[in-house]
Amino acid sequence: MATWRYSSSTSSAAAKMTSSSGANEYSSDDSDDSSDSSSSSSLDLSHSDLIEFPPHDLLSVGLHSVNVSNNLIAVLPGHVSRLTSLVSLDISNNRLKSVADELCSLSHLRSLVARNNSLANDSIPDEFGRMASLAVLNLSGNQLTALPVQFTQLPRLQCLYLGANLISTVPPQVENMTKSVACSRLVRIQIVNPLVHKVAKMVM
Repeated sequence: MATWRYSSSTSSAAAKMTSSSGANEYSSDDSDDSSDSSSSSSLDLSHSDLIEFPPHDLLSVGLHSVNVSNNLIAVLPGHVSRLTSLVSLDISNNRLKSVADELCSLSHLRSLVARNNSLANDSIPDEFGRMASLAVLNLSGNQLTALPVQFTQLPRLQCLYLGANLISTVPPQVENMTKSVACSRLVRIQIVNPLVHKVAKMVM
């Protein structure tokens, strides 16, 4: 049995997975105070051999930070929309190929780190550019072949990291982004493709 254990307090939260024999079953110790927006809470399930994103009952609406890096997750599912207070999501070093449109509803998300996955251009939701608070986006080490146009529409983007993708030329949109009203806060772009030694790095 795979059992999820999550505890939350005003100062911190901890989660761990323990294993025993039997069928898969999820349980949560998260209870009455889980929706307390005054709590600063986090969920850390990195290095846990997860094959899927944590289930709905583990995702407290009061969570501010979720770390599920270094697992085997292939899909970021629709119930991620439950994380209405989320500020930071780290899903690096997984097998991520698919991102649900519901991610775009997270209006408080400021940092999305999804390095070293298998995300392609068609993995990026059409509404991604409407993420009103996203400031840091790190998709280094994926399968992007061009700069997704949605990234040029992010109104609060400050740092964009796309190194070690399959982008073979520095796209003209990079220069356009620095002139765009939508990207007026942008301070750093980094695109490095070691296969063709193309580099675009800009610090405003």
